[in-house]
Amino acid sequence: MVREKETLEEALKFCQLTKRPKKLEEGDDKMLLKALVRCAKVDGTFAYAVGEFDYKGNLTIIKTFGTAAAIIKTLEVYPYEWIKKMFQAKFKDTPNAWEEKMDYIKRIGCPEGYLPSVINEANIDEVLWLVAKYRQENDIRVY
Repeated sequence: MVREKETLEEALKFCQLTKRPKKLEEGDDKMLLKALVRCAKVDGTFAYAVGEFDYKGNLTIIKTFGTAAAIIKTLEVYPYEWIKKMFQAKFKDTPNAWEEKMDYIKRIGCPEGYLPSVINEANIDEVLWLVAKYRQENDIRVY
């Protein structure tokens, strides 16, 4: 039977980490990108997996370790990659917030696959998340 510790070691190696990151605490407002995830599986085992987050904070498991059994519950999340505050744009909820967000996106540049003409209220937060992710990946600092 596969031991939980072995799955942690496999997950760390997969993510090129040397130790397990700090556990995500409730109320932590980081914009998460990637995490190790401790899970319970349908066969009664516990194992680690690797997950990625979307702009809404929804977790998708991209790689599991241990038995081939399905994951039935996420027990703990250990983020190892997130968007740093310095790359996140903050906007106040004002009547002209939409214009401020669009001006910001036009100034920084639209993410690949998005044109200003296709940005709307429904996808503006996703676009801002992609802009922040792009800025961090390319170390683009705007003051």
